[in-house]
Order: sequence, then structure tokens, then C-alpha cells
Amino acid sequence: MIRTHAIAFLAPSRPNGTSQALAPHLLYPLAVKPMARRFLLLLATLAASLGPVAPGCAIKPQPEPPPVDSPTVDLDGLLLSFSDGEAPVEVRGMPGSVSHPGALLRAFNLDSNNDPVEALVLDDGSFLVTLFGDVGDEVRLQVITPNTRSKPVDFSLTESPVASTRALGDCLTLTPPLELVTASSANVNVRNDCTFAVQLDAPVMRRPIDGIDVGTGGSWPTVLDPGKSLSVPITITATAFEDVILFPFSSPEQDRRPITLRNP
Repeated sequence: MIRTHAIAFLAPSRPNGTSQALAPHLLYPLAVKPMARRFLLLLATLAASLGPVAPGCAIKPQPEPPPVDSPTVDLDGLLLSFSDGEAPVEVRGMPGSVSHPGALLRAFNLDSNNDPVEALVLDDGSFLVTLFGDVGDEVRLQVITPNTRSKPVDFSLTESPVASTRALGDCLTLTPPLELVTASSANVNVRNDCTFAVQLDAPVMRRPIDGIDVGTGGSWPTVLDPGKSLSVPITITATAFEDVILFPFSSPEQDRRPITLRNP
């Protein structure tokens, strides 16, 4: 009859609280069968190779990647060169005007149905874009990288370009306020939190695009009383598009709110 013996894999604890693995040849009594002996030898070798584990050790999660910085445009660095009449206008961004060298800069003349124009941002953050327009036309700039975009920036073609202001102020809001990214039909919500009624004329695309209709079924112009909202439908059957919707207000003051519309 073969007697079996209990086998301990670890020696008594050291003073520091860890345990010491015993050498494999000390673990096996001669009475253990050969197959069992080989199995125990494998376990002992594995335990010896792993070594002691210090108390309190744990696997730490990997840090998340940092968020992608959106590019920015500094209008203080713009210089404009005009010709007589409706002619090309040079919009030059001085070094440092754009935060992301190598990005694409796209410009829409909001008072024209011409195609948008584009330019690459140089290594020093400068750019030069030429578009057709006249003094006083409003232009929308946006910087585009493979991963993100800047917020649209609007300004007028004047000798000292500054960011556009809206006559009716912050009490009149559109949601989304600047850009609508969608692959299918959607809505823009117009909210009047002013103390006076406003009149919204028919919203339109800056230039017609097949497969996109704005405000279908609405009655224009329409008056929006204080505290009221209006949902303007954007019907989309096109598959690839990018342009600007214009929301014109005619009372009590002239105002216009542009929203870039593009597919993802």
C-alpha cells in the first residue's frame, strides 16, 4: 500500500511578509507515483519561476489618450487686399493666425453663391486665400484637419476685419448655433427669449443644392413671439454635401444667422 503525504509548496513566511518557493527536489516524497510526480514537478517549477508577489501589487489601467485639440483662427492676424468692384479679394493670414499648420482652410462668401475656396495653412500658421466678393460681404472661415474642425468664424470684408456681430443679440438662439452635421433630415430650433417679437423670413441655402430643402411646409415670413420656439425642418436626400443655411430676420432689426450644413 502506497502512502500519500501532504506537500507544501511554500516555505514559512519571511520577515517582510512574502513567501519563499521551495526547490522542486524538496517537494516530492518517494512514494508518489511517477505521473503524479511529474505533474507536481511542473507546478513547483512554475511557482519557482513566478517568484514572490509583493503585497498590494495590482494591474494599473492604461491612461486614456489626450483629447484632440480643435484648431483656431485668429482674426487679428488677417490682412485684406481689395480690387475695384466684384473682383478677387486676397485674405491673408499672418504667421500664427491658425493654430494647426498643414490644415485646410475653407472660406464661404455668405453673400455670394460662388463655390467655397480653400488654401493650405503653412508651417508658420499663415495662409493666403483668394475669393470673389465686395466690400461688406460676410465670409465664413473654417479650419479642417483629418480629426477635427475649428468652430466657424464669420467676419466682414473690411479694411480691419473683426468677428461678425448679430443685431438681435444672444436672446435669439438657434440650435445648433453654428453647424449641423447630419446624414439625414433634421431640424433647427429657433428660440426667442427676447422681450420683443421677431420676424423670421424664409430660411434658404446660400446656394441651391439638389436633395436639400429648408423650411418646407412653413409659412414665411413668420413672427415668433417672446418665449416661443419654432422648429425649421431640413429635408435631406443628398449623400455628400457641405454649404451654409441662412436664417434671415427682418424685424425689429435686420439680422442673419448662418449655420453650416454638412454630412459626417
